[in-house]
Amino acid sequence: MAPEAPGPPLTASWRFVGGAANTLSAPVLAPGAAVFETATAVMAVDPANGRRLWSTSRVTGPVAPVAVDPAGGGGMLVYTEGGAGGPGAVVAISLSDQKLRWEFSLPRASRGGPTIADGKVFVGTDDGSVYAIDEVGGTQAWKAETDGLVVGPPAVSGDRVFAVALGGSEAPGHVYAWDAETGKQVWVVTQSPGLVGSSSPTATGGRVYVGMGDGFVRAIEASSGETLWTRTASSVFGPGSAPAVAGGSVYALAAGGRLLRVRASDGAKVWDFLFDTGSGRSSPLVTGNMVYVGLDDGTVAAVSVASGNLVWQSHPERGPIGPLAPAGDLLLAAHAGRGGALVAYDHTSGALTDVVSPSRLNLIIALLNFAIAAVIVAFGAASFAALEARIRSRRSKGLA
Repeated sequence: MAPEAPGPPLTASWRFVGGAANTLSAPVLAPGAAVFETATAVMAVDPANGRRLWSTSRVTGPVAPVAVDPAGGGGMLVYTEGGAGGPGAVVAISLSDQKLRWEFSLPRASRGGPTIADGKVFVGTDDGSVYAIDEVGGTQAWKAETDGLVVGPPAVSGDRVFAVALGGSEAPGHVYAWDAETGKQVWVVTQSPGLVGSSSPTATGGRVYVGMGDGFVRAIEASSGETLWTRTASSVFGPGSAPAVAGGSVYALAAGGRLLRVRASDGAKVWDFLFDTGSGRSSPLVTGNMVYVGLDDGTVAAVSVASGNLVWQSHPERGPIGPLAPAGDLLLAAHAGRGGALVAYDHTSGALTDVVSPSRLNLIIALLNFAIAAVIVAFGAASFAALEARIRSRRSKGLA
């Protein structure tokens, strides 16, 4: 939930360009700063005006969200680097002066980025490993193995760590759970072979929510791994996406551009909205009575929580949009791709729309067409019956 994000309509307040050869990770809020990775640097800008505060170089590699612990020894920032054809690393620096705290070597790249929880840093890699690293000293607490590339940052809830690993086009993907203290595997849930495109996991309230490669959103019991319910989204999911849980509902954004709201208790569908473009990188952001999403055509869209109708959409920007970040009176959106930019949106005056989803509109049209056809058939049948009655009447008079 992000109650401090602005309501629509929005307008671009400032724009920070990462560089012609750089793509941007999703922004993460730190005290007084919005921090993100590019292919060659970690940067921080003032979220109020987009002014660069500092930057530090990183070994070239896949970009991923950073992790921030404001209380960690006066403030700590953890990020990943390297892995472009070689080993990677997890790096921890001080938020105040960007001095190195520690560095932990990885055999391969991390595309999902780190998660900080309970005094540990959790990170998954391309070779299927998941590491727990001591937040203070940077030493390994434990290591676990999966069957494939670990997508997204691990999720932590209670005494469990959760991650999704994809095994490739011919191998099944899995959702894993480990004991956060020991790294012992607690359970694993397998999806069907040959299915790819799972989301990152979201863990809260004793459950794990994942958009799976079979096009279903699943709710999994965190303690046992039992699947509690499934709901179709009719599309695979991007690893940059993760379900959002707010107000007793689960919101999931599939790569095909379908935004789905279901009840968290039983998975019953409340509504869906089908955009005319995909969304392979963004996650739903629920704030007040709106759900914001970023789309692959470079637009930000707002959908009403109550009705599921589209109420506002921005003008296209260059590059698909990743996860959004609320920053008080601003909404931050990172546009990926070469020459990507971090754009801040502010509330402005103007009218909102109330656009019904094409998926629901098509159903309404189909029902109307069915009703019209039924009326035509009924009218035709009645006319035929009346004509037949007149013919019988004439024949009876003729015989008389």
